[in-house]
Amino acid sequence: MALSTSTTASVAATTAAASNSGHGSTVHIVPLRTLIGIFVALVVLTILTVAATYVQLGAGNIWVALLIAAAKGALVALYFMHLRWDSPFNAFAFIVALLFVALMMGITILDTREYAPNYTPPATGNSRVFPLTGE
Repeated sequence: MALSTSTTASVAATTAAASNSGHGSTVHIVPLRTLIGIFVALVVLTILTVAATYVQLGAGNIWVALLIAAAKGALVALYFMHLRWDSPFNAFAFIVALLFVALMMGITILDTREYAPNYTPPATGNSRVFPLTGE
């Protein structure tokens, strides 16, 4: 199948723009089938996130939600931000950043377990700290 002159000119212009932008001369055009597949995967993972709220796993619910969110974030970064076709160093930096986020979330959850037994919820009722005037 022959390309039309407008398509050829468009690809040439895109290649020239990429070359001038400092990102190198390689242009990677993601096939529509791949983008639709990633979109479907993101929708399925979102439905899974909502479904996970109906399953009682105790403290495991937050970990399931975080794992699903990490998978969705990885798909977005790999395909929509073109990290899959970028330098391996950028992929390494992304993975290290995800590990640091997971570490910080884990430390936060561990801290929540430490103070939660000592926490007393406020009393319920109609008592007010500062009563309105005229009552």
